[in-house]
Amino acid sequence: QLTQDTKSSSNITVNFSGLAELLNARQNPDTTTIQSVQQPPRPAQLPPHLSLEAFCDYYDLPHSVYDKLDGHQISGPHLLRLISNDQLRTECALSIGELAAIQDAEEHWKESL
Repeated sequence: QLTQDTKSSSNITVNFSGLAELLNARQNPDTTTIQSVQQPPRPAQLPPHLSLEAFCDYYDLPHSVYDKLDGHQISGPHLLRLISNDQLRTECALSIGELAAIQDAEEHWKESL
């Protein structure tokens, strides 16, 4: 048997705002919406691994560039996208010319993929 406590009664509010639109959309689906929901976005294709030595040799980068990158365990151009230019300049001690040479080689490498 249910009894109601007269001292503490609570109000429950139910809000159906937007329910009609939701039900209407279910009955008359928009195919473009369904297609966009069913197709997950394609992940960006990661660049292939290439050894730092092969990259520097192929794009004729100075040996000093190889030494500085290799000294910081940068094993190839596929990692350059994860390192800022400021980090390359300060932590790897690259000159502006060396950085420009790396950027140019990286652009050519990416175009060849």
